[in-house]
Amino acid sequence: MVQSCAVTCPSPTAVTSSNITATSAVLNWVGSSASNQYEVYASAPGTAVPSATTQGTIATTIPFVLNNLNCGTAYTIYVRTVCGNNGNSAWTSPITITTLPCG
Repeated sequence: MVQSCAVTCPSPTAVTSSNITATSAVLNWVGSSASNQYEVYASAPGTAVPSATTQGTIATTIPFVLNNLNCGTAYTIYVRTVCGNNGNSAWTSPITITTLPCG
């Protein structure tokens, strides 16, 4: 009998946003016991889904404040788990946010 020893790197679940301002948003998710490091990727809606080699912003805390956003702009947000030598998880399904208007 062959037994699998593969270590998995599960994706975060239940990604949500709150406290959206003109330039930032607070993101929350249910993390994995496999890691305490994540990547967050924000792009314009309609942009291609991030690939396995796409690099996001490193997040080491949950909740995570995503800063330096443009006011009055829609973003599609993805999160994945970073598992070191075991690679990264798949990106989560996206959530969409819109920052508050400028001014």
